[in-house]
Amino acid sequence: MKGLLGSICVIVATIVVFVSCFQQPLAPDGVQRSSLVVDSGESTFAAPHAIARPKFRYWLPDASVSPAKLAADFKGIRDIGAGGVELVSYYNYGAEDPLPLPPKSIDWSIYGFGTPAFNKVLKAALQASKDNGLLFDFEIGAQSGQGAPAELPNIGLTYSLESYQKVVQPGKSFLGPVPGYGAGILVSVVTAKITHTQPGSPTTYTLSDGTLQEVTKFATQGQLNLTFPESGSSYLLYASYYVQPLKQSVIGGHDPQNFIQNGSFCVDHFSAAGAKVTTDFLAKYVFVDGAKELMKDIGQYIWEDSNEIGTTDPYWTPRFSQAFKDQHGYDITPYLPLIRHGNGHAYSPATADSYITDGPDRGQGIVADWRATLSSLYGEYLTHLNNWANNYLEVEFSTQVGYNLPLDMLASVPLVDAPEGESLGFANNIDSFLQYTGPAHLVQKPIVSSETGATGNQLWSFTLSRLLSYVKIAFAGGVNQNVLHGSPYSWDYPETTWPGFTTFFYSVTDMHQRHQPAWEHGYPESMGWMSRTQFVLQSGVHKNDVVFWDKQIAQLEIDYLVRTLYPYDDLVKAGYTYSYLSSDNLALPQARVENGILAPDGPAYKALILRSSDTLTPGGVSRLAALANAGLPIVVAGGFPTSIVTSNPNDSDAARQTISTISKLSNVHVVPGGPVASSLQSVGITPQTQVSASQTWWTVRRQAPGVDYLFIYNQGADSTGTIAFVSSGVPYFFDAWSGARKPILKYTVKDGRIQIPLSLARDQTVIIAFTTKVLEDVPTPSNYLESAPDTIIGFDYSTAEGLVAKTVANTAGPLPVTRSDGKTSTINNQDVAPAAYTLSDWKLTAEHWDPPTDIYDIDTVAVKSNTTHAVPHLVPWGQIPGLETASGVGFYSSNFTWPPPNSSGNLGAMIDFGSIAHSIRVVINCNQIPALDLTHAQADITGYLKEGQNDIKVTSATTLWKVYARVFDKQRTSGSPPNAPLSASPGDEGLVRDPTITPYVRVVVT
Repeated sequence: MKGLLGSICVIVATIVVFVSCFQQPLAPDGVQRSSLVVDSGESTFAAPHAIARPKFRYWLPDASVSPAKLAADFKGIRDIGAGGVELVSYYNYGAEDPLPLPPKSIDWSIYGFGTPAFNKVLKAALQASKDNGLLFDFEIGAQSGQGAPAELPNIGLTYSLESYQKVVQPGKSFLGPVPGYGAGILVSVVTAKITHTQPGSPTTYTLSDGTLQEVTKFATQGQLNLTFPESGSSYLLYASYYVQPLKQSVIGGHDPQNFIQNGSFCVDHFSAAGAKVTTDFLAKYVFVDGAKELMKDIGQYIWEDSNEIGTTDPYWTPRFSQAFKDQHGYDITPYLPLIRHGNGHAYSPATADSYITDGPDRGQGIVADWRATLSSLYGEYLTHLNNWANNYLEVEFSTQVGYNLPLDMLASVPLVDAPEGESLGFANNIDSFLQYTGPAHLVQKPIVSSETGATGNQLWSFTLSRLLSYVKIAFAGGVNQNVLHGSPYSWDYPETTWPGFTTFFYSVTDMHQRHQPAWEHGYPESMGWMSRTQFVLQSGVHKNDVVFWDKQIAQLEIDYLVRTLYPYDDLVKAGYTYSYLSSDNLALPQARVENGILAPDGPAYKALILRSSDTLTPGGVSRLAALANAGLPIVVAGGFPTSIVTSNPNDSDAARQTISTISKLSNVHVVPGGPVASSLQSVGITPQTQVSASQTWWTVRRQAPGVDYLFIYNQGADSTGTIAFVSSGVPYFFDAWSGARKPILKYTVKDGRIQIPLSLARDQTVIIAFTTKVLEDVPTPSNYLESAPDTIIGFDYSTAEGLVAKTVANTAGPLPVTRSDGKTSTINNQDVAPAAYTLSDWKLTAEHWDPPTDIYDIDTVAVKSNTTHAVPHLVPWGQIPGLETASGVGFYSSNFTWPPPNSSGNLGAMIDFGSIAHSIRVVINCNQIPALDLTHAQADITGYLKEGQNDIKVTSATTLWKVYARVFDKQRTSGSPPNAPLSASPGDEGLVRDPTITPYVRVVVT
C-alpha cells in the first residue's frame, strides 16, 4: 500500500503542476443577437462575445433526462469557449422502422415532445444557457423539426401527389373505375398519345406534344367511359390524387391517450397553414410556463434542419393548382404526368416511371413552371415561420433553406433571417458553399451559418485538425458562424453504454462532449481560434469580385450533395473572389447597378459571368438585360445559352431577341468557355487581392468602417507566395489562435497595392487587417521594411526597442535592409546565433482513459490511471510500449539549458512542433504560452526563458478511438447496437516528433 500511495502522490503532484501552470479557458462574456446586443462590455478580437463563438448542436435524447445533468453539459460547453447551443429534440431520429425504438423503460407518452416533462427540460435548458452566458437556439420540432403533434384530420400536414396510370391500346375503350380512385382527392384525369417507351429505371414514356388533355369532367362518381383513337401505338390514362400520407417525423408513446402523446406528423412545407400547425403548437404547448420569457431573454434563433420528408411522389398542397394558374396563366392539371419524376425529396429513390413530350423542350418548360410555383409556396411557409419568430418570440429564424427539394435553392435563401448550410450536404466543398452564401451576402444577412463536421466513418476518431479543416472550408465558402455537429446529452441514459448516447446509429461524427480526452485539453484553443475568426468574418460587409449566373430550376444534387459548378482553380489562384446568384435574386432591390458595380452596398460585384451551359428563363433574360443596360460588365463564357426554359414559345422568341440586342453592348464580352480568369483580366476586371502562390489560396474579404479584413486559406500543401491587396492603409496580422495583433513589418507598395510575402503550411489560415488609421493600442512603426535578406527569420517592433531583426546561425553581417522612407539601414550583427537543435529526452505521464467496469455507467467520464514512460525521442503512442491501445491525455516534460553553451549577444528562440493532429498546450517555466496553430505549431518563446535550466511541459490529448474500438462490440444506444462498422483509425496520436528550438540573435535595426 505504501508504494501505491507514493505513486499516487507523485501522480497528483504532477497533475497539480500542470493545472496550476495553465490559464483558464476563455469563457464567453454573455450573449448577443445579430440585431440586439445584451452583453456587457465590448466584444473584441481577443475576447469575442458569444455571437462570434461557435455553437454546438446539442442532441437531447428525450424529456426523460436529468435537467441538472443537462445544465452540467451546458456549463461544460461554456467552459471550453463555445458561445451557444442548438437544442435538437432527437428522439432517435424519429424512431420509425428500421430506426431504433426508445428504451423499454422510457414512454414517450410521458416524455415526448410538447409534454409537461418536455417543458420542464426546455426551461432547464434555457435557464442553463442564461446562467452560462450561452446563446440558445431551439429546433421547432422533434427529430429534424419537420413536424409537430397534431390533431387529426388536419389540413396543415404534408401532402403528396399520387398517380395511377394505365396504358390503353389504339381503338380500345376504357370502361370502369378511374385508376386509383379513392386514393385521395382527385386532381385530374389525363390522356395522351405515347410515341415511345424507353425501358429502364425509371421507364421513360414519350408523349406526343399537344395530345395531353384533361378528361376529368368525364369521370362520374369515379367511373370513366373513354374510347381511344384507332391511330397511334398506345395511349396513356393517368389519374392524379393529392393525399396526406400522415408521415410521422417521430413515433408516439406506448399507449397514446391524446394527440400530444401520439408523436409528431410532418407538416405541409408549401403553405402558411403547414407552418401554422408548428407555431400554434409551440405557442400553446412548448413556450409556456415561463419558457417564452426565457426564450425572449436568451434565445437567438428558432431553427429547422434540412428538409427530410421523404417521398417518391411530387410534393403538393391543396391550393397548388390555383397558385399555379395565378402565377403562370394556365392550368397545370393536364400536364401532371410531366412532373411525376424527380419532384419529390432528393433522398427518395427514383420513381418507376417518368414522362416527357416530343416537343422541342420535352415539356421541361412546364416542369420549370411547376417548380417555380412550388418555390413560391415554400416561401409562404418560410415567411410565416420567420415572422412568427420575430414577432412572438422576438428572436430570429434560421433554417437549412431549399436543398433536398425540387426548387431553386438560391431563390429561397434571402427569405429567412439566418440561412444555414452544412458540410455534409455541401460535400465539404467550397464552391458548393459559395452557391448558398451568395444570395445571403447580396441581401447582407449578418449571419450565414453551417452545420459543420458531420461525416461518416470517423466516430470518436475525428481529430480537431480535421474538424478545423471543415470549418476553414466553410469560412472560405462565405460562412461566418459554425454550429458543430454535435454534442449529445453525456450522462446515464437507459440501455445505453459508455462512452455515451450516440446519434445516427454510430455512423456520423462526432460526439463532442466530456468523454473526449481533449475536451479540456485542446477544445478551448480550437474554440478560441474559431471565435476570433468568426469575429472578423461577422464584421462589416462581405465583398466579392465577380458573380456567376446560377439559375437552377431545381437545385442539382449528385448523390444528394450540392455539386461544384465552377470546376477550375484559375480564379482562386489569381486571387478572384466569387459567388453565385440566381436570376430570381437579381430581381431583389439590393441587386442594383451603380457606376458599373452590382450591389454596391453589399458584395460590390465588378462583373457577372454567364456561361453557355447556364439556364435562362424569359424573366431571367429581362433581368440580365437590365443589368447590362445599367452598365454592369457581363462576361459570357463560351457564348450565350441556346435554350430558354419556358412553356411559352413566344416568350422564348422575345428572350432571344433581347439577347441579340444586349450582345452588341460594349460592356458585354463574349469570351472563350472554360477558365475565365484570363478573360476577366483581358477586359480590365482585376481582383481586389492578387495572389501568387505555389498552392491554392482562397481569400475572403470583409469591409468594415475603417478596416478591410482579408482571410486567407491555403487548401494545399505547404507553400510560399504573396498577396497584393488594393489599399492605402496599414496592414496588421490578426492571430486568431493567440488573439494578438501585430503590425506587418515587411511589405512593398506598388500601383496602389500592398504586397505581402507569406509562408503557409498545409491547411493554414491567416487574417490580415488593412486599417485606414494606425491602431492606437498596437505599437506600430512609422516606416516599414521593403526588403531584407532571407536569412532574417522575422522582425519585432516595440516602442522601447524599435525595430528588431531576428538573425539565425550562419548569418553574417552587416545586413542591408531597405525602409519605406527610401533609406537603407544596416543590421550590424556582431554575434552569431547558435545552431538550431531538437529537444529530446522526454518524460511522458500518460493518463489512460478506460471504460468503467459497468459499461452502462456513462456518468463516469473514464476510469483514469497513470503510467510513466521515458521517451528519448517523441513518437506516437502506438509505438510506446504499454500505450499501443491506450487513449487519454499525455503530459510530457523535458528541460533545456539557456542560453546554449558558447553563445553571446541578445538571444531569443523559436520552438516548432510541426503539425499537430489533435491538441497541444505548452507551458514553459510554469507560464502557458499562447495557443499554437495546429497546422504549424511554432512560437517565439523568448519572453518565457530564463538563464539556466528551463522546464517545458506539453499536454497533448488523443482521441478516444483506441479505447472505443476495444468496447465497440458492446456498444448500445437505446438498446440498439451500431448499424455501421467501427470507424477508421485517426492515425498517429500524441506528440510524434521532437520539437526544434531555433536560437536567434536579436539585433536592433538602426
